[in-house]
Amino acid sequence: MDISILYYTCNRISDFFSNNVRNHLLESSGGKIPIISISHKPMDFGENICVSGMEVSVYSVYKQILMGAKRAKTRYVACAEDDALYGSEHFECKPPDDTFLYNVNRWGVTRDFYFYRQRRLMSMCVAPTQLMIDTLET
Repeated sequence: MDISILYYTCNRISDFFSNNVRNHLLESSGGKIPIISISHKPMDFGENICVSGMEVSVYSVYKQILMGAKRAKTRYVACAEDDALYGSEHFECKPPDDTFLYNVNRWGVTRDFYFYRQRRLMSMCVAPTQLMIDTLET
């Protein structure tokens, strides 16, 4: 495989929900894509990097992604958040060396309704590993 999944979490959602999300991630990736999990608590999910003690913030998310990208041994990385589901096609994207790709075909769900919103989110990003590292280090 030439892509790794960077699964990042602050471990604040319920175990029931997070276990289902991780199982779906394994299923949609065919169980063949390396997963690097970057979490605030130790996890048995792929290769784990535990960042206990790191504050929980948007800035920390970028730090977690950078740590995972530096650990990846593949040409591309795909971001995966702990509360998002991904289709298998998401991991088939291979952007040019100078491009971040974002899957903007994303549905959101709340307790009361669901909605479609075309928006670029880091959780939907697939990028060349070195470009991700260079960008986040800058």
